[in-house]
Amino acid sequence: MTIIIALIAFGIMIGIHEAGHLVAAKLSGVLVHEFAIGMGPKLFSWQGKETAYSLRLLPIGGFCNLEGENGGSDDRRAFCKAPKWQKIVILAAGAVMNLVLGFVLLLLFYAGQPAIADPVAAGIIPNTYAEQIGLQEGDTIVKMGNTKVNFYPDIKFFLLRNGDKPFDLTVNRGGEKIQFKNFKPYTDENGAVYIGIQVKSSPNTVLKTIKNSFYLEIFMGKLLLTGLWDLVTGNVSVKEASGPVGIVKEIGNAAKTGWTDLFYIVALITVNLGLFNLLPIPALDGGRILFVLISILIRRPVPEKVETAFHATGMLLLLLLMLLVTFNDVGRLF
Repeated sequence: MTIIIALIAFGIMIGIHEAGHLVAAKLSGVLVHEFAIGMGPKLFSWQGKETAYSLRLLPIGGFCNLEGENGGSDDRRAFCKAPKWQKIVILAAGAVMNLVLGFVLLLLFYAGQPAIADPVAAGIIPNTYAEQIGLQEGDTIVKMGNTKVNFYPDIKFFLLRNGDKPFDLTVNRGGEKIQFKNFKPYTDENGAVYIGIQVKSSPNTVLKTIKNSFYLEIFMGKLLLTGLWDLVTGNVSVKEASGPVGIVKEIGNAAKTGWTDLFYIVALITVNLGLFNLLPIPALDGGRILFVLISILIRRPVPEKVETAFHATGMLLLLLLMLLVTFNDVGRLF
């Protein structure tokens, strides 16, 4: 049952992404030949007025087949003949829909929380630097180093990246901002790093749900970019990356523990999917947007052969990466 829920959730993420492209294309007057969820052989399909809709065997993606998307076309409704701003809208619409879905799911996640942790001190842990310098109950953490603290996860993320190194800590105390230079965090016997405060939790409200959902979506984007940077710089091994198999497994695990956990993990994945697609990487929406922007800057189209080679190379590399992470995912199952 959990695998079925996971596959449905994965299908919804892919489907809403491609639906963004579909709706934007149709509103722009671009001809869409096929809208597909999944890749590979067709399981079933139906023909609309001008667009075929299909479900395919492999749950590793989907596509919207636009007239003239990958080359020249004489059709007046071809993608290649659309104004440049419409091309950008069509290409970005899939990622935008993923981000919208992520925000809705985070609203559902927070709506199920009776209380929410705030970046506010409910008490000070004895024998810590926080007690030594005089942090007080009610102090609100507003900045750590150069990082603004919008909600509680910002504190955890900063400490995870910073470790036990001293940093400048800024708090709000009764409307006055107070900065503590070279603040020394507290490290417990297990090596975990803390500020040295007990965090205040307060009853949830509609405003808190909306605010925390907004900041958590930004936070998820920060996690993605940080993770990619760690991958590129070698701080994290490719073996730790997850592909479709790992994603379905994570969704299935979340489905076992409850709906709020399922909302959270699906939101995390769909936000990552949306933002990743906007990166200027060959074969992704962001890579295609990059070429549209270049054509605007140079005031002429980029040679078709150059763009085709760029995306073909990128697609090959992405497929190889997908095979690698899928191999890793399968290995972790056993």
